[in-house]
Amino acid sequence: MLPDTNEIKLKRIKLGLKQQELAFEAGVSQSLIAKLESGAIEPSYKNVKKIFETLERLEGEKEHKCSEIMKKNVISIKEFDSVDKAAKLMRKHEISQLPVFGKEREVGSINEGTILDFIDKGISKEKLFKMHVKEIMDEPFPVVNKDTGIKIIIPLLKTSPVLISEKGKIVGIVTKADLL
Repeated sequence: MLPDTNEIKLKRIKLGLKQQELAFEAGVSQSLIAKLESGAIEPSYKNVKKIFETLERLEGEKEHKCSEIMKKNVISIKEFDSVDKAAKLMRKHEISQLPVFGKEREVGSINEGTILDFIDKGISKEKLFKMHVKEIMDEPFPVVNKDTGIKIIIPLLKTSPVLISEKGKIVGIVTKADLL
């Protein structure tokens, strides 16, 4: 089912297009767009479908990509580093979580909440801070390609940062703060 034809003008304006530009992109006449937007005609299904498909394509092209908002400096920790080192890194950079890397790839994550959970379970701070990050780490952060649209990662950001990759290599990170 197609959206209401009243949305054509709203979408066109949101994209910053003139009627003539939308008509060209959709392969229809400018007068058809004008008549549609004014409600002067009942268009054919074929033409309305073509116009909405064009608007969707153009919206996708204008969507911002992860590479545009990512931080290139990914602060991370190694799996055999101490929990103390992870805590110090988080304090120094005023962040609450870190990706954990093995030899060549991400293997997990660590956050303040996890550290606090271990202290709450009765493990002394001294003992905990001597442990390896690998012993208490959580699941890895999600990873997406640098060309992924920002809209796609919004649900992922609700639970954790998102790592950005290019050709299989981590090149950045996006957090909720970056999106806001």
